[in-house]
Amino acid sequence: MSKHFAADELLALVLALSKTWAFPLSYCATSSPPTPAELRRRRRSVVEAVRLLVTPVSSTP
Repeated sequence: MSKHFAADELLALVLALSKTWAFPLSYCATSSPPTPAELRRRRRSVVEAVRLLVTPVSSTP
């Protein structure tokens, strides 16, 4: 559980992140859908962003 966000706030943030990559503007501007490699890259980005959201911040430098 994150100490920085309430559960409902964390859920909203995760949903917003995932929706951002579901229909990116770059796809809307082109006639071709994203490649499987691009979809994997986007997924990794969302997973990493969520990991950063829930990872405690260390107070030691």
